[in-house]
Amino acid sequence: MVRAAAPSLLHFGGRAQDYWLSIDRFVNWSDTASGKNDFYTDYKIKQMYKAHLRTFTSRVNTINGRKYSEDPTIYYWNLLNEPRWCAPVPHPNPTL
Repeated sequence: MVRAAAPSLLHFGGRAQDYWLSIDRFVNWSDTASGKNDFYTDYKIKQMYKAHLRTFTSRVNTINGRKYSEDPTIYYWNLLNEPRWCAPVPHPNPTL
């Protein structure tokens, strides 16, 4: 099983019910963030996301009774589905 800890954004094809856990949502929850790129640098967002991951990995699988972090049926963790840095980055050699 693959578990997604933060699904894709709505405007990139994510489902409406997944928005509650998107980068946009964490940015909106932080009073110190001003845009999506702050997801990677904003202290409050990083603390909220770490808390979310602790809660998520501590959840108990209702089928086998194991915490997600100890469940061998989970193959890997998809922490962010296709994260994107939104600021344009100039190429060092624009002629290429």
